[in-house]
Amino acid sequence: MAIVTLESLRASVRKYAGSPNEGQIATTEIDAAVNHFYREVLPSLVSLEELKGFYSFNANDQIEQALPDRCVRGEPPCTIDNVISGFFYSPTLFWLRHAGTSASTPEDVLLVGRTLYFGPMADANGPYAVQMVSVNKPTTLEAPADTLIADRVKDSVELGAAMSILLKREDDEAVALLNQHLVSYMGALQALGVQVDPQTAKASLQKE
Repeated sequence: MAIVTLESLRASVRKYAGSPNEGQIATTEIDAAVNHFYREVLPSLVSLEELKGFYSFNANDQIEQALPDRCVRGEPPCTIDNVISGFFYSPTLFWLRHAGTSASTPEDVLLVGRTLYFGPMADANGPYAVQMVSVNKPTTLEAPADTLIADRVKDSVELGAAMSILLKREDDEAVALLNQHLVSYMGALQALGVQVDPQTAKASLQKE
């Protein structure tokens, strides 16, 4: 597959959005739509190994910790002082386990949105070294020759950016059509072994 640049993405997004020239939509607006979908939405829908790293921090006398801006989310495995901890996405299960517990060495982590909670609450005897897998935002595409972190997400980025533009225009028919294509491309990524969230990009974009 040819290397996918911002310049080629611009041309495709213009085609999908039905705006082939600068007078209909500014290049800056296209770049904003591309980067929003690429950096903010796509990593929450598709689990790419190229975006994974580690997030490490020290917990001391606290019950929560916000993820840094570069992280879209945290994932297991997670360790606290080099011991594997529980990693929860369900507040109900987490608080059933830790409701009423006193501050101590944390054993489990709960992720809600962009906030991590410790169970039990980390006491003042730390610091406790916490490390987990992080899914990070890709680098912003700025120059025309800037490239995607993975060529296989090209179609998803093009369609998602165009959908973002069309949603602002309230062109529901065009959005629905592009969303069908996007769901198909997501299915193709899943067939390649890429973990895909079942929600659609349309739903994610409508949350904005």
